[in-house]
Amino acid sequence: MCGIFGILGFDDKPLMKRMCKLLHHRGPDGEGMITDSLISVGNTRLSIIDLETGNQPIPNEDKSIWVVANCEIYNYKELRERLTKSGHIFHTNSDTEVIVHAYEEFGKEMPKCLEGDFAFAIWNRNKELFLARDRFGVNPLYYSYIPKEKKLIFASEIKAILDYKPYPLKKTSIIDFFTYMYVPKEKTLFEGILKLLPGEFLVANRKGIKVSRYWQVPGHYPNLDSKMSIRKIREIFDAAVKSRMMSDVPIGALLSGGIDSSSIVAIMSKYSDKPIKTYTVAFDEEDDRNARNIVRTFNTDHHEVKLEKHHFKLLPEIVYYNDCLISDPTLIPTFLISRLARKKVKVVLGGEGADDIFGGYSVFKTNLICESSKMHARPEKRWLRYISFLRDDFTKDEKTELLGRTDYDPYAYLKHYFSNEHDYFTQLANLFCENYLPHDLLIKVNAMCMANSVEARVPFLHADFASMVISKIPNNLKLNNGIEKWIFREAMKGIVPNQNRIMRKKPFSVPVEHFFKGYVDSYTFSNIKNLGIFDMNYVNKIVRLNRQHRTYSRQLWALISFNEWCGVFKDKIKT
Repeated sequence: MCGIFGILGFDDKPLMKRMCKLLHHRGPDGEGMITDSLISVGNTRLSIIDLETGNQPIPNEDKSIWVVANCEIYNYKELRERLTKSGHIFHTNSDTEVIVHAYEEFGKEMPKCLEGDFAFAIWNRNKELFLARDRFGVNPLYYSYIPKEKKLIFASEIKAILDYKPYPLKKTSIIDFFTYMYVPKEKTLFEGILKLLPGEFLVANRKGIKVSRYWQVPGHYPNLDSKMSIRKIREIFDAAVKSRMMSDVPIGALLSGGIDSSSIVAIMSKYSDKPIKTYTVAFDEEDDRNARNIVRTFNTDHHEVKLEKHHFKLLPEIVYYNDCLISDPTLIPTFLISRLARKKVKVVLGGEGADDIFGGYSVFKTNLICESSKMHARPEKRWLRYISFLRDDFTKDEKTELLGRTDYDPYAYLKHYFSNEHDYFTQLANLFCENYLPHDLLIKVNAMCMANSVEARVPFLHADFASMVISKIPNNLKLNNGIEKWIFREAMKGIVPNQNRIMRKKPFSVPVEHFFKGYVDSYTFSNIKNLGIFDMNYVNKIVRLNRQHRTYSRQLWALISFNEWCGVFKDKIKT
């Protein structure tokens, strides 16, 4: 993967150079840019495929169209063959080059033909910029459009856009953050900086910008029985893992010992003539035993890092790379494990997305119980269950104490998920796939791995596999007799050891109280105090309650994360 950045509507070469420098960690192996008076695009490269000739930007044959991409296109060989037969001439062996020729061939429909993880920008001589992002949002892309000046700035990370000018904080996004512990939809914490959402593309030219959707999470129209589901899962998941082993550099796997990561390691071992390099964060004895069982079974080249209390001091560095800001304590172990992996590999495979497409979270069981017992809760009760599952942190009254009274309803956008023809299970699956997955899990993994110049790949979000699971497999095979991901566990019989295959799901959590012990009482919230947005009396109240051994560690984590984030970006916040 790489970092991409660019501007439309003005010429500012010093800005382009600064943006390039700010994204160096995403691509330390090379950089390139092309500029003119109206459009400039650039790239920092982490070399994974075609190490010799894959430098970006990459043009088409007559150099009328250029592309910069943060991508891995897993079907690029098939696309290359198809495009070559149509007369396109390739000058590199890079997967990125298929994007520019596919754009020539298919125009704005082109993202539909790509299977992979991508965020890219295409610049053509018509003075038009075309941005697109992959279906599930594995790779991030942010932009800022200034209508009066017809200027657009885009980048893989917010910090590169902030180098153009300071932006004010967005009050409703702050409320969102302390509701979900991430900022949902297209918003960020900054007024005027937006996310391009998963499955979207953006066209920008002299007339303005237009955002369109080329893909969305499919509905649920099951037509597979258990036997066929098992066969399809084995076939397509095997291909998904194999395709994500495509690399000209060493690769590894993040291993927790659960069914998801264990299945990935098992299939990787099948296709590798060398022991797979595996990486684990050690802080839970049961999880550690399960991971080591996989290590023994598949003879992996295993590496562990132990989570220690002093690692909390990494938080300022972590929020620098996590500039979109999520309040998730697992950022720390994710950062540590990617830093460890970078010593040996450039690519790691992980299990993100499995619980979202298979309904592996506990809230799916809760709603199934309600549905089967005819406890037909009102829609707002259903989405509040989703919220309480994600974070049991600030209540509505607490947010009012913290931020003041407002008419803004952070739950309003959830309503449409619970007002369609689908059952609770499908409604929740769509909700997770379009919200928690892209705005929390995938941002976390991408930001922490890229901070250490490591590319993270997610086989469960292979387009064909994920779409098949979501739309074609009956929900009662995903959650069967209270066993989450039952059909996937059945499909992994004979592939994954039973100890790992049948173990019940345990949330990947961090003992936050352990981090905070003896630390919070002396912590100063000077950065958020200076904003003038927060009621500091309430902040002090939480600290006091926590001192009295009440469970306010999650709220404190959010407040401390926000305070550290404000400290890192204080010069970029317009007041």
